[in-house]
Amino acid sequence: MRLMTLTDGTESLLVDDRPVDDCLFAAPLPYGLTLDDAVAVRAREVEPGDLVVALTFEESGTRQVSHCPGPFPAAPRPPAACPCEGCAECDELDEWTLADHRRVADVAWRYVCLCPSERDEGCVIEPSNRPVIVVRAERVERAKATRKPIRRPFTAAWSVEVEAGSPEEAARLGAERVREQLGAMSTMRWSVSEAGGEPCTVTVPVAPEEVGA
Repeated sequence: MRLMTLTDGTESLLVDDRPVDDCLFAAPLPYGLTLDDAVAVRAREVEPGDLVVALTFEESGTRQVSHCPGPFPAAPRPPAACPCEGCAECDELDEWTLADHRRVADVAWRYVCLCPSERDEGCVIEPSNRPVIVVRAERVERAKATRKPIRRPFTAAWSVEVEAGSPEEAARLGAERVREQLGAMSTMRWSVSEAGGEPCTVTVPVAPEEVGA
């Protein structure tokens, strides 16, 4: 748990660590980011490209923080500019304005759409004054640029066809063929695959010291 103070200094939030014992939170924050990289801002202060990692809500007069199972890049806009073709969140906002037409003018400043709906998920519409936990876009880009690729197991195979009377002879002839071919090759074509994936062909140059080995 950590204490985060809004950038305007008006409120502090107790933020629990992201859950690790819930299948919805199986993946960590992307690019090696952690909550130490995050800041608390008002929803109206969220900028394009900020990574939204947690939202907040009030319960029994206390501010609660709810981590997003799938952190998302923000694309903030007024609800009226939302390209959504209809979702529960937008419908609820429409009902709120229909109940009192004087509220229509309030929507633009009272609410912000942080992310339009995707697939079966609704838009993320928050009161503009509500705290949101984000990683700023520039911090995300720095982490993306410096993060080393995750290393995972691959199978890389280079094969030759030989005729032989036994596996041992095939192995010996194959080794001889490889040595012969390396002397005349400037590139090698490898069949590369990872567990459960389809193999792909990757061509790589032969190192000078390998030629004629």
